[in-house]
Amino acid sequence: MKPLFTFLIVVFYSSLAFAQSSYGEAIRQGDAALRRGEYKTAIKKYFAAEAFDPSKKATVQAKVNAAFDKIEALRLE
Repeated sequence: MKPLFTFLIVVFYSSLAFAQSSYGEAIRQGDAALRRGEYKTAIKKYFAAEAFDPSKKATVQAKVNAAFDKIEALRLE
């Protein structure tokens, strides 16, 4: 029973580490797309980041709002 419990703990923590890495990568890709003016891609990446780590919803929402602010600024030019 103890080896099974240890295995489950290792799997749980490794999945957390993967999720954090994937969240960070999605945010970095979204930020890069936003800098290139690829707003649709940026927003998709931000929502992917939220799917990886729902606890960071407020951070993701701020980034999505920033993307829409840039789109709005372009629309008004």
